[in-house]
Amino acid sequence: MTERECPVRGLAFDIADLILIRCWAERHDCRISIRLDQGVFAAEHAEEYEEVIAFLEGPSSLCRLIMWRDAAAVFVQPLAGRARQYSSVTEALDNMRLRRGPW
Repeated sequence: MTERECPVRGLAFDIADLILIRCWAERHDCRISIRLDQGVFAAEHAEEYEEVIAFLEGPSSLCRLIMWRDAAAVFVQPLAGRARQYSSVTEALDNMRLRRGPW
């Protein structure tokens, strides 16, 4: 077993939250893709996430949003844009919109 090259930034979701996210996606005619051990490597730093959820829509399965969490908050980030922070999955889902337009 090897040590991680960088600290884990994002943690896995609780099962109850995953079920809630799946139900939300079904109601909004989109799919989710759960990405485990997601790594983001930029020139100056690296970040790893235990679990990232991608929200996909349309026949091309275009990823519109990603969601991840840490010990204190849930984050939602559009494909192009800044991440927003929420206190819970429920709060994040209540404020999410997949279609183009203002959040």
